[in-house]
Amino acid sequence: METCENCGRAIGKLETPFVHGDHIVCATCKAQLSNEPPPIRTQQARSSTQSSTSRQTSQRVESEDKMDFGKSFVKSHLSADEKVVFQTRLHWIIFVAPAVLLLIFGLAGIGLLVASSSDSTDREHRPIFALLAGLLLSTSVLVVISAIVRYLTTEYAVTSRRIIVKKGFLYRRSIETLLTKIESVNVDQGILDRILGSGTLITVGTGGTHDPIKSMDKPLEFRRRMEEQIALIEAAR
Repeated sequence: METCENCGRAIGKLETPFVHGDHIVCATCKAQLSNEPPPIRTQQARSSTQSSTSRQTSQRVESEDKMDFGKSFVKSHLSADEKVVFQTRLHWIIFVAPAVLLLIFGLAGIGLLVASSSDSTDREHRPIFALLAGLLLSTSVLVVISAIVRYLTTEYAVTSRRIIVKKGFLYRRSIETLLTKIESVNVDQGILDRILGSGTLITVGTGGTHDPIKSMDKPLEFRRRMEEQIALIEAAR
């Protein structure tokens, strides 16, 4: 951005810098310093302005690229005039079973490791105990990691046009259903689901197709937003 060398004010993007003598000045200072009509910008001033604009455009594009890099699957697959109305993930309840398994297998594995190094254990049994301990510990850790990956790579969203379900990391599966093709939406919740705010969402599409989404976080809110968008689409017809 150019700066007026007379008053020191920054010359805005929409203003034109002028040359008075050997100095670059704003339009106001030029009018005060000379009664003549403002002269046409010199090639140097034009080049400086174009260079500044080019740098600003380049910085803006780099900034937008950095922002897009962190976008989720849902936001990166929206149409031009489509927006996300509601987005959620799996409920944390999916970690309960892996955590219990980690606790049980972990304690059993530690017990086997202690037994394998104990003097009271036969030497021929020690390698077997150590192997079993390693299998139990590694299995429990893999189950927990699998649950974490599943949680981080699953997305559910209601947009202004459709619902989007994305699952998987190495093997990605995405399901997209237009809101106009959905006939009914049901939520199944047990006692524990109602307390914790989880449940199974079941969408019934045209032709009687059922798509259950298990262990969803905030399924009632998801259904409410779906119904609102369906009503808006029907009202706009």
